[in-house]
Amino acid sequence: MTKSKEQSFRDLKTNLTAANINYLQQLRDSIYILITNGDPTELYQLHQPSGTIGVVKKSAIVQAIGPAVTNIQGRQIVNWPILSAVSVYRPDIKRAFFINAGTMYFNTYVPPLFLEDTYWDIKDITDVTDTLSAEQARSPITKESLELIPKVYIEFFSHLTSYEQDSLEYFLDWLTLALSAPNRNLTTLVLIGAQGTGKGVLFEHVLKPLFGSRNARNVRGSDLLNTRFNNSMYNQQLLMIDEVQLTEEEALNRFKILANPEIEIEQKGKDSFTARNWLNTIITSNNLNSIYIETTDRRFSVIQLTDVRLDSVVNKMGYEDVESLCADLSKEANVQVLYEWLQTKKPNRNMNYPFKAVKKLLEIKEASYKNWELYLIELFNSMQEGSEMWVEDIQDAILRNVPSIRNAPGRDLLIEFCKKQDGALVFKKPKNTKGYITVKKAIETVDKYDTEMPKTLKVRTTLNGKLGVVK
Repeated sequence: MTKSKEQSFRDLKTNLTAANINYLQQLRDSIYILITNGDPTELYQLHQPSGTIGVVKKSAIVQAIGPAVTNIQGRQIVNWPILSAVSVYRPDIKRAFFINAGTMYFNTYVPPLFLEDTYWDIKDITDVTDTLSAEQARSPITKESLELIPKVYIEFFSHLTSYEQDSLEYFLDWLTLALSAPNRNLTTLVLIGAQGTGKGVLFEHVLKPLFGSRNARNVRGSDLLNTRFNNSMYNQQLLMIDEVQLTEEEALNRFKILANPEIEIEQKGKDSFTARNWLNTIITSNNLNSIYIETTDRRFSVIQLTDVRLDSVVNKMGYEDVESLCADLSKEANVQVLYEWLQTKKPNRNMNYPFKAVKKLLEIKEASYKNWELYLIELFNSMQEGSEMWVEDIQDAILRNVPSIRNAPGRDLLIEFCKKQDGALVFKKPKNTKGYITVKKAIETVDKYDTEMPKTLKVRTTLNGKLGVVK
């Protein structure tokens, strides 16, 4: 038997039709393992001297070399032992078979291609009992350490994050933690930007080969959030949810379960069950108004995703076209270097707290506003701090200046509008009045951000891949 890099462990079958003396001896010398929560008719055959591994039918082995146990005069003689193992998904243990606290396990986690040789090494079944809780020595990500990974990743990641240094650093921190099972990111990474910027390239040509194709899944938001069936979450490390719509309370509440340490898995035609949650989640959209994120929301981390199309800048990265860039991003040798580098790193920040790129958050916020809200932002920003405006005057101004509106917003809507402005506006209601709004400070807007912060730190890549700052 041989092990193919392109086939999964379960696809391998033993050919018993050409049995010979050497082959029969190999069968007798093998270890056989029955997965107690698997198919009772199948055995896993491990021939440790040659390092080969396969799946065989128990009946076929009995036919070739006789029964596992023979009864002779009331005594049971073991001809070839069958060990027991429990199947489990453990992306933190890079071995197909391992022992923990005296129990043998078969790991259903399927590694990325560059880890297969280590993963399928059965010459020594590792006992991980005393090592699972041990912390691996890791160091923070530094500009100097980035020189150790292929330049293509810094070029591509810098493009994705609009060459904003804080966003790039957070993205690398997030990726580091995502690959540090059993640890995982409790905040969802938000990638919202124009079509064609590279969101799909990121998943297909970086994340999928980095995590392994069996551990990373891409689903449509409507398929995940509009149905109770959620098998796509089961035994996965990375879930990218495309074209998500998180503007309704029901969808937001359903999304909350992704942060739980355990999730209830529901499959069609099967009983539901509870499973450990290994997920790191990413949501993407081409539309800024697909999600509303309050400044105080701790569930989402928003990076400054670019709106520049990837095909318009690929030549500046040194590639002829997007296809050649993708080939370099997904090249196995490059992915392995990136993976091994991330395995030695730890985040520079406390990842329990979300990251919010100010400009992108403002863009998302403004995209959710109605016309009358956009008008009020302009109106209040034209007023001095400490100014006050009564509700009746606000409503009258809206009706006179917002042609698309027929009925002015009521007091409750105005109160809700004030709450969105992070303390810039305060609503007060003296007795026997509809109330008034006081301007405490200017409301943050994208235009104001661009005007007042023209020298936002940017990331620059040099020929040796080292990060610098554009001043």
